[in-house]
Amino acid sequence: MKAFKILLFLLTPSVILPSCSKALMKADVRNTPTNCFEMMWHTIDENYAFFDYKNVNWQAVHEKYRPMVNDTMAQDSLFKVLGSMLGELKDGHVNLSAGFDRSRNWSWKDDYTDNYNGNFVYRNYLKSDFRLTGSLVNQMLPDSIGYIRYASFSNPITEGDLNYVFRRFENTQGIVIDVRDNGGGSMANIFKIMSHFVEKKTLVGYMQSKKGKAHNDFTEKQPLYAEPNTKQTFYVKPYLKPVVVLINRGCYSATTHFAAFMALLPNVTLVGDNVGGGGGMPVSRDLPNGWQYRFSATMQTLPDGTQIEHGVAPKIQATTGAADELKGKDAIIEKGIEVIKEEAAKRKKV
Repeated sequence: MKAFKILLFLLTPSVILPSCSKALMKADVRNTPTNCFEMMWHTIDENYAFFDYKNVNWQAVHEKYRPMVNDTMAQDSLFKVLGSMLGELKDGHVNLSAGFDRSRNWSWKDDYTDNYNGNFVYRNYLKSDFRLTGSLVNQMLPDSIGYIRYASFSNPITEGDLNYVFRRFENTQGIVIDVRDNGGGSMANIFKIMSHFVEKKTLVGYMQSKKGKAHNDFTEKQPLYAEPNTKQTFYVKPYLKPVVVLINRGCYSATTHFAAFMALLPNVTLVGDNVGGGGGMPVSRDLPNGWQYRFSATMQTLPDGTQIEHGVAPKIQATTGAADELKGKDAIIEKGIEVIKEEAAKRKKV
């Protein structure tokens, strides 16, 4: 149990480990643009998790950007070069932070259809009588279908919140869980939610961390399990009726893991668009000039070895937009409701 708690801590995207970066710095490293460039390049070369999977030639990246750096260049010029170099990894977990700016790679979502209009959903589905149970927005939809909106895995969830919501919905036909535009957060919250959907300890994936300088030098696979929380004071039986998880390209990091792990369960269907990805978890390092950069240092895969760095696809592809809203509908929610009704009808025939 102790090892599992440590694992959950390490899987939390918000974890920053500046002490590790300071340990890596040599006392005689001077604060120059050249030293900043070389330190960042070498640290990522030895610790980034997806070079082989993405087929990135990091040495060629060095040769491309190194001539752009000299010790007389301005800080904002150095920031532009380093940020552009990090952009070669095409990873939403990779960025550079300075007091005046933060580099970013949002191509994983900005190049795709939004497929979510929060204001429209609140006006037309949640209305004014929804319940806000901690971080969980929940509403009873027509035909006895529960709806849960969870906006960020960074938002805390208590067992009391979960117990309340699942008791409310225990007699429904099914539950729609809407995590569209959820950019991630704490992996621990994934397992809290999943504890209400599994009857027994269930393998959902593996984690590996970089341990050496070679691009393919990883630790042994560490299993990740979802387990029912039978130790709750007010135990709620696992929900085994039809469940639909609504996803779009705005789902990233922990939300990608949640979608991928939930899809392994026999009563769960993913509906919407491919999630954005983010199959590793980031760590942070410092540069001599005080800037901080972040990169993926772990790799999570599904039980069969499937990579989720570039996301997972829904079982049922669906899209929604302005044309649907003119009809008063979110087509992805409507498809989710349709799936639950179909699955519930099948169960009645058995």
